[in-house]
Amino acid sequence: MIKNLNTIIKDPEKDMISKKLIKAILELNEANLPALGSLGTIEKVLELYTLTSCFYLVFYQDELIAFLVLMDEKSSYQSPNYLFFKSRFKQFSYIDRVAVSSKYQRKGIGTFLYSQITDLIKGQRLCCEVNTVPMNITSYNFHHKLGFKVIEECPFGKKKVAMMIK
Repeated sequence: MIKNLNTIIKDPEKDMISKKLIKAILELNEANLPALGSLGTIEKVLELYTLTSCFYLVFYQDELIAFLVLMDEKSSYQSPNYLFFKSRFKQFSYIDRVAVSSKYQRKGIGTFLYSQITDLIKGQRLCCEVNTVPMNITSYNFHHKLGFKVIEECPFGKKKVAMMIK
């Protein structure tokens, strides 16, 4: 694990987010395609931010190296994956996306982010999805190792995703 990480939790109800940070989030998101869906524009990042319960950001030497986007059951997010969980659970936290800079992958950053989020949500159900077509084996194995279980596999167009909870 990398030492001297700086973490910031940005809450859209309390925190403004700078254009510089929005641009860094967009660049990191797009660098993680196709594992993540494209956001494409700064406006889409801002729109996503307003729908979240928080953006969990990780910096190393003032560089954004990772982020995790978390939503709760109160969001008006219209993603089919999010709506899958919203239709089944009264209370939950949903991980919409996680991005880690390629030079910091496999260094414990993802595990660190998930442990921080688990502490933040205090025992609440944690939900996410992982692509199975095309297969994202790295993400699937990562989530399995952390105790996530597949509750259903759903097709979405040409993709298929495993809906997972912990």
